[in-house]
Amino acid sequence: MRFVWCLALLLIAALPASARQSLPVTYYEAERVFQTALDGDDRVRLQIFLTGAGYLNAVPSEDFTPRLFESIQRLQQENGLEPNGILTPQTTERVLARAMPKFREWSFQKINHPTRGRMIWAPMGLDLNQERTKNGLSFKDPLDRLTLNYAFLPSLSLRAAFEDLLRKFRGRGDTIHYSVLKPDFFVISRSSPEGSDGYIRYHQDGNGILGFSLFWNNAVGNVNGERIAILTSASLRASMTDARFAPPPVQEQVGRTEPRQPDPPTTGSVPSQGNSPTRKGMSAGSGYFINRDGYVITNNHVVEDCSAVKVKAMGDADSRAMILARDTKNDLALIRTSLRNARSVSIRMGARLGEPVAAFGFPHTDILATSGNFTMGNITGLVGVSDDTSQLQMSAPVHSGNSGGGLFDMSGNVVGTVVAKIGVKMVERTGDIPQLLGFAIKRTFSSSDPMMTAEQSRDLLRGI
Repeated sequence: MRFVWCLALLLIAALPASARQSLPVTYYEAERVFQTALDGDDRVRLQIFLTGAGYLNAVPSEDFTPRLFESIQRLQQENGLEPNGILTPQTTERVLARAMPKFREWSFQKINHPTRGRMIWAPMGLDLNQERTKNGLSFKDPLDRLTLNYAFLPSLSLRAAFEDLLRKFRGRGDTIHYSVLKPDFFVISRSSPEGSDGYIRYHQDGNGILGFSLFWNNAVGNVNGERIAILTSASLRASMTDARFAPPPVQEQVGRTEPRQPDPPTTGSVPSQGNSPTRKGMSAGSGYFINRDGYVITNNHVVEDCSAVKVKAMGDADSRAMILARDTKNDLALIRTSLRNARSVSIRMGARLGEPVAAFGFPHTDILATSGNFTMGNITGLVGVSDDTSQLQMSAPVHSGNSGGGLFDMSGNVVGTVVAKIGVKMVERTGDIPQLLGFAIKRTFSSSDPMMTAEQSRDLLRGI
């Protein structure tokens, strides 16, 4: 502690006297709260959400800067909070409320370069068409709002590429908003006379340069390309330098979701939707890790009436868990545990009719194996009961206790969350005995569910 405070005093003393005097009186208290209340990962996540909400135009880092301070102040002022720049639960809640609609629209996915293996974020929620190119990948919005090119250019120096691009942009009459050339990367931000904008970032990578160019046109349709550019830039920087970063905020299926029909003919591990009677005793279900920090997705109906929740992973002791947030409409719950797993799932949106899938869960652990149950089947329908577009229909056998478990494609990606099977109610209604009909939720977790509380907002910075 002594070393930290001495270092802080040295850094402050190194600032010019005029700079120290120009900082608001709450700046140092805001800096102290930022450094003590958040760990390194959460500091970066906070800035990712501030960028997504449109308040911060800078690559996220672990540092507290005047620019970050001013962005928090502006957020507070526009949302009826005291604009002191000090992070509070209410401030974090406002950040999430402003940012998550944009992240759901963009639905960033990690994209690896096909030959270099480096990762960037791409806003695949904009229905981008992906093509393999000579030097990498190209992503184009069918509405011509945005184009992203991710390329490796061999035998080319950073300086030569930087100077050539600036010469071409200026020759066409473009406005250069920002340009910087460093020993290991360059960045250029520009606008054309016709009104399109662009952002280019390239890094030295072996004998060539690796990077992306992003172009967007707000006149065609505003997708907040400047925010996408900063976040994509930050993801490439992290991939090239091993700087601290975070996974993309939770992805959701893009499109319209019909309301769930009342009293669906489903039994098995899922109760009737709506207000079910309070259960006594124990409820058991399955789940899957969405990150390495112990965050688990399961069905809301598995935990909704529980006064205490415990999670057990194979090889670990039981862990007391906390319900962070619920999506009651889609029957999902986000749970935080103390477990630190070595692996977590990747989520894929857009399952295909007929493709093979596998369900893994823990049904009837009082009778069947406690090590889990693995079953195979196919996607037999892209909607659920009564044309419920939030669900998939599958032929993989599931039973009571499978609820909340993952439905996986053949590459191990989660394409759904097991929620129900056709059972006794179908027999009662139709007289027909169904064969291997189960259902899974298409959507991933929604952080905008109204049951989320302000106290959970800090945890969601880490969990989503």
